[in-house]
Amino acid sequence: KMIEFPNILQGIANAREPHRLATYTHELAGMFHKYYSKYPIINEKNPELSKARLYLILTLQTVIRIALKLMGISAPDKM
Repeated sequence: KMIEFPNILQGIANAREPHRLATYTHELAGMFHKYYSKYPIINEKNPELSKARLYLILTLQTVIRIALKLMGISAPDKM
């Protein structure tokens, strides 16, 4: 879903449907919530898997931060 982000933005701009960005961001956050609930990010038995999952989270953070900025919403640094 994150890999679709540039195409989604292009489609939103072409169609002039900014509400789609809010929908996309909400869906992405929901997908991450399910993933986070099911899979532990840190796996002491498999450090490479932990690195991959942390990279996934950093990528997600970047996509959501950009989406929020485009919608005029500030993102907290910490929660």
